[in-house]
Amino acid sequence: MTESLPVSVKTAVPMWNLFRYLRPHWRFFSWSCFSSILNKVLDLMPPVLVGWVIDSVRREPPEWIANLLGTIDPWRLAVFLAVLGVVIFFFESLFQWAYQYGFMNLAQRVQHQLRTDAYNHLQTREIEFFENHRMGETMAMLNDDVNQIERFLNIGFNEILQLLVLFIFAGSVMLGVSWELAMVGLLPLPFVLWGSLLYQRL
Repeated sequence: MTESLPVSVKTAVPMWNLFRYLRPHWRFFSWSCFSSILNKVLDLMPPVLVGWVIDSVRREPPEWIANLLGTIDPWRLAVFLAVLGVVIFFFESLFQWAYQYGFMNLAQRVQHQLRTDAYNHLQTREIEFFENHRMGETMAMLNDDVNQIERFLNIGFNEILQLLVLFIFAGSVMLGVSWELAMVGLLPLPFVLWGSLLYQRL
């Protein structure tokens, strides 16, 4: 059983109540998040790699590549970038498998604990509760809610995490290339976020 929280906390901040179930699996959760972040970073590397290829064709490779190889010979640069591309795609696939496996198992463990706690809670209810509620409808609602939490942990949380990584990584690259271009791309975001929140409240 997980430790109990004050009723006010459970009602006001339901996400904290969910993270209470993740606490016993924090190592598994941390590894899944780490794998997801690395997967997204590697997934965003191909455009950067293409830029390096173009610079190398023009005999203007990135300084770190020229220093590493000790030459700007096009053939050696081509071989190095080809190997680097294979390595990037290999580790991208590896970390994709790692985070999918991690979040799937994490979701199943939390789902099992939620079902167990929900069943134990129902056992403590008074007879009047069962007289005033249809058990079939109650169990169907409970099952659907638990399944939605499982889907959030398995898919939704990872999508939110990778979206944050995309924003940070892309923003950093854009700022490094041209801060004016980055501002043009980033300035509309607060208005889009404000409009989205306003629409949800309608």
